[in-house]
This record gives sequence, structure tokens and C-alpha cells, in this order.
Amino acid sequence: MPKRYPVKERPRLFFLENDLGWVRSLGFSAESLLREKELRVTYFGGKEVVFPLPPKQPEKIEEPEGFDYKTFGHYPYWTGMSRAIRSRMQHLVLAYAGTSDPRYADKAISYALSLARWDTWSDPDYHYGRMGRTCLDTASLTFGVSVVYDGCHERMSHEERSEVLNGLVRLGLEPLYRDCVWAFTHENPSLRAWNLPLYQHSALGVGALAVMGDVPESDFERWLNQALDYFLWYLDYQMVSPDTEGMSYDSGSVDNLMVFADVLKRVMGNDRLLRHPYISDILPKKVIYFLGPKNSGSVNFGDCGRGGVYPTTFINTMRIINKHLGNGYAGWYLKKTGKLVLDPKEPFWNILYIPRKPVVRPPHDLPSSAVFWNIGWAALRSGWEDEDTLLAFKCSSSTLGHDHWDQNNFVLNHKGEWLATDIGYGSFRSKEDGYFSRHTVGHNTILVDGEGQKYRAGYVRDFYTAHGYDYVVGDASKCYDGEKLRLFLRHIVYVKPDYFLILDEVEGSGSPHHFEWLLHTDNDGVWRTLGGKELDVGGPVDTPDLMIEKPQARLLVKILLPERIRTLCDRHKGLEVYGPFIRVSPSENGLSQRFLSLLYPLDGKEKVLNLPTVEVVGSSTGGTLGVKVKRGELQEIVVFNLVGGLFSVEGIKGDPQNCVVTLEGKRPLKYFLYKGTVLTLNGRILLLSSNPLSAEVRMSDGSLTAEVSAKREVKMLLSSPKPKRVLLNGSNLPPQSFAYNSKMGLLTVWLKEGQHNLIVEM
Repeated sequence: MPKRYPVKERPRLFFLENDLGWVRSLGFSAESLLREKELRVTYFGGKEVVFPLPPKQPEKIEEPEGFDYKTFGHYPYWTGMSRAIRSRMQHLVLAYAGTSDPRYADKAISYALSLARWDTWSDPDYHYGRMGRTCLDTASLTFGVSVVYDGCHERMSHEERSEVLNGLVRLGLEPLYRDCVWAFTHENPSLRAWNLPLYQHSALGVGALAVMGDVPESDFERWLNQALDYFLWYLDYQMVSPDTEGMSYDSGSVDNLMVFADVLKRVMGNDRLLRHPYISDILPKKVIYFLGPKNSGSVNFGDCGRGGVYPTTFINTMRIINKHLGNGYAGWYLKKTGKLVLDPKEPFWNILYIPRKPVVRPPHDLPSSAVFWNIGWAALRSGWEDEDTLLAFKCSSSTLGHDHWDQNNFVLNHKGEWLATDIGYGSFRSKEDGYFSRHTVGHNTILVDGEGQKYRAGYVRDFYTAHGYDYVVGDASKCYDGEKLRLFLRHIVYVKPDYFLILDEVEGSGSPHHFEWLLHTDNDGVWRTLGGKELDVGGPVDTPDLMIEKPQARLLVKILLPERIRTLCDRHKGLEVYGPFIRVSPSENGLSQRFLSLLYPLDGKEKVLNLPTVEVVGSSTGGTLGVKVKRGELQEIVVFNLVGGLFSVEGIKGDPQNCVVTLEGKRPLKYFLYKGTVLTLNGRILLLSSNPLSAEVRMSDGSLTAEVSAKREVKMLLSSPKPKRVLLNGSNLPPQSFAYNSKMGLLTVWLKEGQHNLIVEM
């Protein structure tokens, strides 16, 4: 049967024959790899294992000291080993392409031949290997051998090519295909969408393209189609799925997908994966929204980072997106993280994927804050500069293994310092350590009777972002034992760029319960009183006003509710590797409780002067809760309307679910409302609408600006001086398209469903 493949030449996976001149111009060589006789890999607890080169199939290796193998099973040594072998094979092939020095090819070929003689490419002592299944090690070794088979093809003898090809098919492609089919047909989509199947399918697809033309066409097509069909399904699934493994594992997963997508486009001319809207639009935005200011790393929800380490993620993915699609947000991210230059630690990926003419587009045209509804993550940002603030919030129903029991959790970064923190990657030192690092007690959320969440069933219920305000609500009510807890809503209001108010509604079931509010920092952070005294770890705290202190930034924490509290600065005994945290609980147990706190980021050198004064106004237990925040001449009245209907707080009346009114003296400067139809101040109508809407309105001497979101067509009345000109979404409104009542000082406009920008010039 004649072959129908667009690219027949070799090399073809990562560069073609006509790319070799460019590769050689970079001057990459790897003399040290030619001299290597062994490789050393450092594992858990600092245990170093030496493996011979060319690689020899290892015998069983004893567990690292301190690793709890009784709880977690045999330690997966082959994962690190196989990645190290793959990396060496890739760099030897790249050095051969860049120098034409046959020593590099011969070394790489010797590795491939040695691997082709192994019994298995999956650790027989790890639980996947014991079941006769492939794992991460299989994918790594398949990648490595595929690169050598492609890049050193003409240097190998016929016998060597045959031996490497047979080993690649027998130990890599066929076992991977079997397990890929099993994963893709599993009835639980969550078991199809985690990192292992992505790595397996990427290795399968890249391996298939490496041996294209040297195997029966039917084998090639079933391997390739399995990979392509799976990845198309995966990208569709990511558009709606709640599943995430955190930034590190999601990064590794998608990076593997994108390696295959890049090779598929080069060899087959197929760019369907690259053009998918998840890759071309959603993913680059997700990556930039969860990057800490001042290039301080990615948000570390789930298994991501450890011990105050916040990794930079999705680097190869963003390079490929920028290179192939010209996505400027990806270019901005790469420039911000310093990844538009060659990295001597990983030249293979740099040389292949760094765009030669990068497109850089700062994200200033995007809203500073965003929600990713399906995974239950929200980023509340003051902006995109190094001096800005990020609060990342999570309330998710993801059930993937590298996710944690941490719904309604948040982390906070100011000017590049992570102040309110997440532990990150769960520990394998012991069952107790693993529990603390993965479960609720190790996160910034709520405990009930000392217990955390049992189910991953949270979701973001509400979100709205505007120029000066953000509002988000997470519902973790179904995450706990139903016999203990029936309601847990966390409301967060961000008054940009200054402070956050966090209100938790907690209702128990049955008898009274002991509720605890947790807030963590890492070992670089110090808990102090406002007077500067460091808190005694393990001791009680006698003030509701506290400070997390780091060299470049601090976080003022004011506990407003409960009114009578017991606060403890704690650190789990034996787990000193983690930072101190506070536990806040009411002085008496109860069936329901509200926790209310203000978080106010500060510069690390700023004197603690003129801090906001905060008080709860109105009833702290009724259906409406108000907070008054004074900052110099300005004050905000923040209202949480918790049961719906009309409310009245400090002269503000209305029906929004949440609102914020900023006053200078008695004069309103701006206001925000979420899902409301009426808002008045001291009897004066600020806004009135025929149907619920959300809006932010800002007043200045010469104009009024309103950002409005309407789910239905509305008639909106807005307090305003007499207008000279009215612009809606950038266009002048003719006089017949609005009305003005001079006696009441109300402007009437009619708005269609959707987002609107209204400017009134006086």
C-alpha cells in the first residue's frame, strides 16, 4: 500500500533538514555528555542514586530514608531516572544536529540500543509496573528513543535501526497504545484527564511520527489517531471540566500535549490542536492571571511547589503558542518571566520553541480580575505591574489526585511577596504530614470540630469584576460531613487596590459545633501584633489585629467577627517545615457562625500609620451585614445582603446582593452594586432599574462613568447632573435615546442585554 505522508525526510520531529543550518548557527554542543559514564539523580530526602550509562535496567532500589512507603507504596525511582535519560538523549541528538560530530550520535545510539534490550520500560516494583501497565517512565523512555531514532537515523546501521525500532514498538508504542485505549474508554472522564494519560498519549503520538514509514501503515495510523482523538477530546473537556491538578501538573500535562501538537503540525501539516479555542484563547489567559506580581511564580493550589517555592509554569506551552499563533499575552508572560532567552539548563526546549520573532502584548486591555468558572478559580488583581496585588481564590469540584481538600481557600501576594500562603505539594514523609499538607487544616479555610472537608464538591457561585471592585462567592457547603455542616459560603469583596473583606457564613447541623477560621503563612513569614511583637507559636493571641511580615511586604489582618474570639498561633508539632498559622474560633460553640476579616496589604517599609479603621454596622447576626471602612477623608460602606429583599444600613437602602458606596464626607464618589434594582443614599436615588443588574458608577467633576452588566433589557435611572453629552459603548446617544429629569436629577437610558460602558459628560 503506498504511503500518504506529507513529510518523509529525517530528521522531522523537532526540526527538518532545512532547519539544520539555523540549529548549527546557535553553536550548541554538549562535550560533558560525551564523557559521562553514569548519571546521579537526587530523590526524596536527598537520597542520591547512581545509574550507569549507557543505561542498564536497575534492580530494586530500597526506599529513601523518611519516606512512608507503608502508606504511599514503593518509591517511584524510575520516574526521575527516565527523565534524566530522556534529557541526555535529546541533548545528544541536538548536539549532533548542531555540530555534525558523529560522537554525539554514537553516544545517543548506544543509549537507545541499551534501552531496546531491557525487559520493560515501567518500574516492575512500582504499583503500575506490578500490574503490567505503563507509567511516566514508559513515556519518558519512549520519547527519548524516538528522538534518537529520528535524529540519528542515517548514522545507525540497518541492524541498529531494526533493533531500536523493535524495542521502541515492543516496550513503548504497543504497551502505551494498550493503556491509552483503556484510559480513553474509561467511564469516568476524570480518570481520562489527569497527567499520566496525557504523557502516555504524547509519547505514543510522537513515537508514531518518529517511525512513520518504517512500520505497517495500519499500526502507524492507529497509534497516531489514538493520540489525536484523545487530545481533541481532552481540549473539549477542558472547556467545561471542573478537573485540575494545579498549575504544575496541568503545566506538565499540557506541555506534553503541545509537544505533540508542534510535531503533528511539522510532520503532517495538521494544526487542529494548536487552533483549538482552549489553546488559542483560554489557556494563555489562565496562565497570566495566576502569575504572581514581580515574577514571583504561579499560584500553588494543589500539588504545586513546596516550602515557599512558587514555580513558573507552562513555559513550553506559552512558547509554542507564541511561536505558532503569535499570541501576545503568551509573549508578555515569557518576557515577564525571563523565558524569551536561552536557558542553559534546558537548551533543547529553548532552541526548539523560543519564537524567533516573539509577539508581546501586555494584558492591559483585559480586566484585571477574572474567574474560570469550570475549575472554580478566581484571580482578583489590582493590575499587571510588579507593585500590584493578587488574591487567588479556589472553590472547586475537581476530583483529580493532585488536587487538595481546600475549597474556599485563598492565597495573597503583594509586590511579589506571598503573604497568605498555601503549603503546595503534599508531603510523603508520613501519613500525618501528608494529611496536613493536602487536607483542609493546611489551607486558608474552615474546620468544623477539628475536621476538614470530606468531599470535593465546591463551586464559585457568584463573580463580578469592575474597575474598582471585585466580588466573588464560593459555596463549599457540600464539602463537609453533612451531619456537621449544612452551609459554608465565603464572600470576598475587593476594594481595589487597597483591601479585601472576607465574610464566611457557616451553619452547622445537629448539636453546636466548634468552628475554626485558618490563615497560613510560610516559614519566611512572621506573625506579629500591630505593635511589632512576634507571636508566641503555640500560645494564645490577645488581639484581633495582627500582621504577617515579610521583607518586602506585610499583610494587616483585622478579625471583625466573631466579636468574642479565641485565637491561637499554631504550628503542628513535628511539622516545623511548614510556617505558623492562626486559628480563630468563637469563644462558645454554636450552630451557626459568621467570620469577618479585613486583609490590608502594605509595603514592607511603610510605617504602620493611618491604617483603616473598621467597624461592623447594623446587625452582625441578621440578614444584612454592613462594614464601615474609614481611610483618611474617605470611607466605604460595604453591605452584604445575605437573605435578599430590601435593606437599610447607614443611610444606604436597596436590594443588591452586595454593594459598596465610597464617600468623601457625605458626597458619594463612586459605588458598586451586584444583582440589584435599587440603591439610594440618604433618600436620594443613586440607581433604579426595571430588572436586576450589576454596575460600578464613578463620579468626577466633569463626567460620570458607569460600567453595567445586564442579563435582560433594562430601563435604568441614574443619579446625574444635567448631561451635555451621553456616550454608550463609545457612540453618542441622540437626545431621543435618553431622558433627563432635572427636578429629580435622574438620567434615564434603555440598555440591551450585555455589557455596557456609559459616559455622561456634564
